[in-house]
Amino acid sequence: MSDRIPRDLLIEILIQCQIPTILRCRCVSKQWRALIDDPQFIKQHTDYAIQTNASRIFFNELFGNLCSSPLDTLEIRNVPIISQVQPVSLVGSCNGLLCLRNVDTQDICIMNPATRKHMYLQNLLPNNCRDEQNKVSLTGYGFGYDCVNDDYKVVRIAQKIDAEPRINNGNLGFLETEMSICNVKTRVLKVVKMPYFTLVNDLGVLACGALHWLMGKYNDVTSLKKKLIVGYDLGTDEFRELSQPEFLNHDNCRKNIGLLGTWLCLSANYNPEEGIDFWVMKEYGDKESWTMLFSFPITFIPCRYVRPLGLLERGSLVVLEVNARRLVWYDRKERNMRIFYLKARDECSVCLSSLTPLPSNENGQIDEKNQGSEDQMKTRQKKKKKFQAKTIGERKQNQDGKQISPSLGEDIIGHGHELHVDFDLKL
Repeated sequence: MSDRIPRDLLIEILIQCQIPTILRCRCVSKQWRALIDDPQFIKQHTDYAIQTNASRIFFNELFGNLCSSPLDTLEIRNVPIISQVQPVSLVGSCNGLLCLRNVDTQDICIMNPATRKHMYLQNLLPNNCRDEQNKVSLTGYGFGYDCVNDDYKVVRIAQKIDAEPRINNGNLGFLETEMSICNVKTRVLKVVKMPYFTLVNDLGVLACGALHWLMGKYNDVTSLKKKLIVGYDLGTDEFRELSQPEFLNHDNCRKNIGLLGTWLCLSANYNPEEGIDFWVMKEYGDKESWTMLFSFPITFIPCRYVRPLGLLERGSLVVLEVNARRLVWYDRKERNMRIFYLKARDECSVCLSSLTPLPSNENGQIDEKNQGSEDQMKTRQKKKKKFQAKTIGERKQNQDGKQISPSLGEDIIGHGHELHVDFDLKL
C-alpha cells in the first residue's frame, strides 16, 4: 500500500496527524518507519506543530504528580515520571523535550512527553552547593539547544548570600553568582562567574538560542531599579544585555519576561490602576523593535507577578501565568478571560508536542516503555485517592455531626477550578 502513495503526499498526510497515530504508522512497514524516523520528516513535523500551536503546559501538583494540559484547552492529565527525579521540579523545555530535576539530588531527567521516552542523567550537575561561611541559594535553571555544538545544555545559577547583607551597594546581600553549564551528550561541566545576580527564582526564557532572566548587576544600584534583561547564548557562551523601552526604566515598574510565539515578551506593570502592558521584541536584539502588543486588565484579578506563556488563534488568545497560582486564558477580541486556579504549583513550562529524539543514549538510562513511571504514577494515585477519601469523610463528619461514606468522585484537592470573567475594556 505504501508503494502506491507518493512520498510527498504521504509526508503531507503524516505531518498533520497526532503523534500517537504517527507512532502506530511506524509499524506499517520498514519504509514508513524509515520515513518517520528521518530527521527531515521530524523537522517538518516540528515546524507544523509550531504553526498550529501544538503545545502543552506542564506543572507540578500535590503528591509529587507532574500534570499537563493542552495550551489551547483545559484537559488536565497526569504525566508518568520516574521515581529517581522525585521530588520533581521543572527545568525547562526545548524542541519538544522536557527537562526535569530531582530537588534533593540535582539528578536530571530529559523526556519527550509525546513519545513517552526519557533518559535519566545521574550527577549531571554538582550537588555540593554549600559554603562553610555563607548561604548558597539556587536561584535559576534553564534548558536549551546549542546549535553550534549540536548538543543540549542544562544551566543552573547559584548565588552566595552574605551572612550580614549590605543592600546599600545594590547587591541585595549577594556576594557572587556562579553559572554551571553542562553539555548533555558529552557531560562536560563548566562553571563561570557572572557579573549579574538574579532577582527572582525563575526558569530561563529560551529565545533565539539564548536563555534569559531578569537580573541586577553587581555594584550597580541603577541596574537593580531597571531590572536588566540578561541573555546567555548557548552557542557562544556569552552574556548579553538586551535594551528595553526607555520609559519602562523607572523604580515603580514591575516586570517579568516570557515567550509569546517566537517573540521575547516583557510584561510591565507601571500603573497598577490601569493594568499590565505586554511588549514583544519582534527583531531580537533590536531595541527599536519593541512593540506593545496588548494591555491586560487587573480589575477582576489583582496580580503582582504575571508571566506570558503562549499566543493562540493568530494572537487573539493569550495564555498567562499569574502570581504563580493561576493560569489565565485572555481573549483580546471577546474581552473576556478564563481563570484556572491550581491547588499547588511552583512553576510551569510550555513544551511543544514533537517527535524529537532524546539527545543521546550513551550517557543516560533510557526507558523505552516508561514502565517504571507508570507503576510510580499508579502508586501515587492510590495514595491520593486514600487521602481524598479521608479528607472528604472528615469534612462531612464535621458538617453533619456523623460519619458519612465519602465519594471518590468528589475531588477537593484536584487540579483546581475555573472562573469565567467578562468585562468591557478599551484596548
